[in-house]
Amino acid sequence: MTQDTDYFSTCNATKWEELRRLALSMEPAKRPRFRSRHMDTGHLSRWDNEWFYHFRDGGYADIEYVELEFALTIDPFVADQLEAIGLVGVHEGQTVRIYGYLPHGTRASPLQIITA
Repeated sequence: MTQDTDYFSTCNATKWEELRRLALSMEPAKRPRFRSRHMDTGHLSRWDNEWFYHFRDGGYADIEYVELEFALTIDPFVADQLEAIGLVGVHEGQTVRIYGYLPHGTRASPLQIITA
């Protein structure tokens, strides 16, 4: 990754792996789809649901953010687990965006998921 001093890291390989393990622990039909944006190129991947190999393909160092899209509402247990990992992100409806990097001056708020 290009060392860009305009951004700071909010996630590391350990947290990305915890997210991956959480998704793999879910029933396949309930796993969220994901896509990621590459920090250097700005490339936004296609939606994918293959967590075993595809999520970590290429490593985690260049992930600006990952979006998760749940088919149904987010299960409260899964929401608690996502929050417990200590990720930085936002939740809106059935989508969660988890940041790997944020611009300096941005407030890095812990992910909080509100479930019904």
